[in-house]
Amino acid sequence: MRRALSALLSVMLVLAFMPAAVLAGGTILAGSGASDAPYLIYTAEDLAAFRDRVNSGETAACGKLMADIVLNENFDQEKFALDGDDNLTYNGGAVPETFSRWTPIGTETNPYIGTFDGNGHGVIGLYVNESDGYQGMFGWLASGGAIQNLGVIKSVVAGASYVGGLTGGNSGGRIKNVRYTGMVLGHGSVGGLVGYLDNNGEIVDSYHTGPVISNSFAGGIIGYGWGGSVRKSHNTGTVSGYASVGGIVGYNLACMLEECYNTGAVSKGQKIGGVIGWNYGSVLKCYNSATVSGGSSTGGVVGYNSGSITNSYNIGAVSGNVSA
Repeated sequence: MRRALSALLSVMLVLAFMPAAVLAGGTILAGSGASDAPYLIYTAEDLAAFRDRVNSGETAACGKLMADIVLNENFDQEKFALDGDDNLTYNGGAVPETFSRWTPIGTETNPYIGTFDGNGHGVIGLYVNESDGYQGMFGWLASGGAIQNLGVIKSVVAGASYVGGLTGGNSGGRIKNVRYTGMVLGHGSVGGLVGYLDNNGEIVDSYHTGPVISNSFAGGIIGYGWGGSVRKSHNTGTVSGYASVGGIVGYNLACMLEECYNTGAVSKGQKIGGVIGWNYGSVLKCYNSATVSGGSSTGGVVGYNSGSITNSYNIGAVSGNVSA
């Protein structure tokens, strides 16, 4: 009896001196989610529990990766491709059911407004394959939110519209020192990092590598830029689509691009540019060094321009065909 009581007291003492913890979906998350005591994420289960808390209404919760997180073992993003009906295949056949699909952190109605710090770690083998929009590791990032110091590696994200390797949309949030390596697919507003950017959202010191494929508004960094800025960021992956396709931004309505560059081939339809496909915004100190090929309105820096271009240049081969 004394031994049992002693053991119980020992457990109670240990719990009393542990960092604040929250039980989420059967997983204990150390921390409180506050900016000075973020939830500490060590495992894939921890990351899913953090996601569930955010999507349940704790949208300002802060999280910090404490290790690399593997979401899918034996996951080779280079074996993914599209069949003739634009469905995902894996190694020439169906995508294995054993791959775990990821549900994004934050939604259009419950956008993420906390700070997620990758802490120099990566999320590996992220797999999103849905028929609706707002897809990525995050669904929607909003004003006050930030994602930083993170790698999303060897991953595949597929959705409808507002699809990005990192987040489907960024409406006023800040993305800094983030990289995504892998494939991003969708039907409109598809970007290697962010599908849709507006409301003074920022992307700084970040990059994407891997194929981006969309029917329209496809960009190596963002698909559709309504506002905000992209600075000191680059793309090395291929970008293809049928309208408004760019190495950095597909359709740029009011974004400011500064010191960005593209080294990935840009191809297919109309209004194709090495940096921006269709530009109404501003381009400063940007360049393209990759091949650009398309139909009408094809350019080394910008395919179709109604904005401003300053101190920017192209050294890649450019070819266009109005009947393409």
